[in-house]
Amino acid sequence: MAFFRIFSTRSGYTRAGYRISSLNGPYHLVTDIFCTNLTKLHDALLLSDQLCAWRAFPGLDLLGETSIKHRYAYLLILAPAVVTSLNRNWDIWVMVPTLASILFFESKRYHLSAITLGIAIATKFFPVVLFLGIAVFFLRNKELKRLITYFLVTLIVWLGINLPVMAVDLQGWSFFYQLSFSRGLGEGSFFTLFSKLGLDLEFSNIAYYFFNSFTFLALLLFLWKSPEVLNLTQSAFLLVTAFTLFGKQYSMQYVLWLAPLAVIAIPTIAKRRQNRLILGYICWQFFEMLFHQAYYQNLLARVLESRGTPLAQYWSDFEYGIAGILRYSAFLIFVYLITSSLGSRKRNIVAKQNQVATTRKKK
Repeated sequence: MAFFRIFSTRSGYTRAGYRISSLNGPYHLVTDIFCTNLTKLHDALLLSDQLCAWRAFPGLDLLGETSIKHRYAYLLILAPAVVTSLNRNWDIWVMVPTLASILFFESKRYHLSAITLGIAIATKFFPVVLFLGIAVFFLRNKELKRLITYFLVTLIVWLGINLPVMAVDLQGWSFFYQLSFSRGLGEGSFFTLFSKLGLDLEFSNIAYYFFNSFTFLALLLFLWKSPEVLNLTQSAFLLVTAFTLFGKQYSMQYVLWLAPLAVIAIPTIAKRRQNRLILGYICWQFFEMLFHQAYYQNLLARVLESRGTPLAQYWSDFEYGIAGILRYSAFLIFVYLITSSLGSRKRNIVAKQNQVATTRKKK
């Protein structure tokens, strides 16, 4: 978060109790004032920024057979949940350096990858989870020295951005981390859906740490024991999934993190499996959008009811809970399809190469 707090002051700019940087604050102020006239332009600019990120991938060849091209970019830019999330979150900006870092990593330009990852982590902290996939990749390939170098370069870039901000306003810099650590379980999270359905299940922050620790340990075991060493394009989606699945609070920004990583992972999987992945992705996006509607309608109904002006029609807690269960179920099915398909494309390539070699020997 420090990347957007470089010029913030100790008093900062507050909105709904959150400290926002002097760069991000005026952005919201301007778009709030002129939103009636500039909504379409605002959306178009954000979408074009996302497309620019995809255009960085036309020449990347992961497995020596087919390049990742942006032929599947339509899955991202036409997804309703992604489009609506762009209007409520600025997280598109962190995905640009994150995607660039993955591109450079797959192209074996590790220094550039480490630099852009450092920028991404300074912009928003969650890309730090990619280090787990990077570490497994280097360690399984017995490249410990390269791993250490990569980590140090990323750390230097992150410190270069954060240290000036810490020196100017340590309290403002640490606010985000303190809030994330101390906040309780909130709306839309996996932990709160059961109460919406009328089930007497309550979770504490201890459950949050338990579920997240278990998820990451299981994922690390999967990455370490998988038959093939997964590249970062494939592992990035799973890592961010593990980070968001049992989050303290659901946020629409999650789809802006996950959707681009899902779309770039699909072409790395065997073609015969890609159609079902696309279908799974579309189903996930549909129920994601449904949950967005339920989430905000339920929230709006409760706010207006507290003011004595209840909505005539709204999503009840039970309907909201059902929408949440459908969203999490559709997403987990898509994650299963991705996980079960990983490595299949590479196995097909190896099998073809072995078949060709066998045929030549017989001749």
